[in-house]
Amino acid sequence: LVDAARRLDADPATAAVVAGAPAAADSARRAGFAAVAADAAGVALQPVPRALSAVPDALSSWDTVAALLRDRRLAVFLDFDGTLSPIVDRPDDARMTPSGGPALARLSALCPVAIVSGRDLGDVRRRAGVPSLWYAGSHGFEYVSPDGEAHEHEQAGQAVAALAEAEQQLSARLRDLPGAIVENKRFALAAHYRMVAEQRATEVIDAVAEVGAQYPVLRMTGGRKVAELRPNIDWDKGKALHWLLEQIAPDDGDVLPLYAGDDLTDEDALTAIGERGFGVVVRNYELGDRPTAAHVGVDDPEEFCAVLERVSDLLEEG
Repeated sequence: LVDAARRLDADPATAAVVAGAPAAADSARRAGFAAVAADAAGVALQPVPRALSAVPDALSSWDTVAALLRDRRLAVFLDFDGTLSPIVDRPDDARMTPSGGPALARLSALCPVAIVSGRDLGDVRRRAGVPSLWYAGSHGFEYVSPDGEAHEHEQAGQAVAALAEAEQQLSARLRDLPGAIVENKRFALAAHYRMVAEQRATEVIDAVAEVGAQYPVLRMTGGRKVAELRPNIDWDKGKALHWLLEQIAPDDGDVLPLYAGDDLTDEDALTAIGERGFGVVVRNYELGDRPTAAHVGVDDPEEFCAVLERVSDLLEEG
């Protein structure tokens, strides 16, 4: 399936598969295709999201945004890399944008705030450094509340041993590829190819797909210059957001969730909040002028933090 997608000049991370058989559907899911149906009966038509370039600018449209958010009780959910922190070549070099800490500290005194990241839980907590937040790591497979209560997805632990074995294989395969970085997380294994020569990037993607195919408990996903293996469980940032929202505001349908992110994995959350919530995308065109479910957009993390300050202004006024 991956070879077929490549011949069509399609990235599995942005492609859909109608498999025709359960085994083929499972294979497509583990290979990282964005949407998979076992047969045509599993295909539902939905309105097409807008292209990134067509999404209104949050600050330029602030009067409209403010009218939607004013006098609402909010719960705010945020991605980290690319949203609160500029994208960098090496994951270890990521730092929160200068205005991020003050903006988050102020906002978290006014409403619940959670960071939902693909990073390990401990890693994202250290980099954000704001103790009053909820934190979800590994795309929501693990979280901790502001009072320190921790939780892990009950099925994710079954994949830890497979991830450790896959890390050894993947590191060996990519050791001699200049620029490739293998990042071992508790509930994910990431292969970054931002610094790999463009003509060799497929070597990283192929290596991740081939190693992942050996482990039925793992599935492959993709993002901005990264291919990942994670537990083969029906779980993503959208489901994590709903789970967190239930912890933050149990049985409270009046709370409006606001989500912001920059990558394909964030679209799961932006789609999940649907008409109930409000979505912000931090625009980038590494995957082209792709569709997004966000309502408004910003150009970079600093601009997004300016949006957070305006949200705090609204809550203080209210």
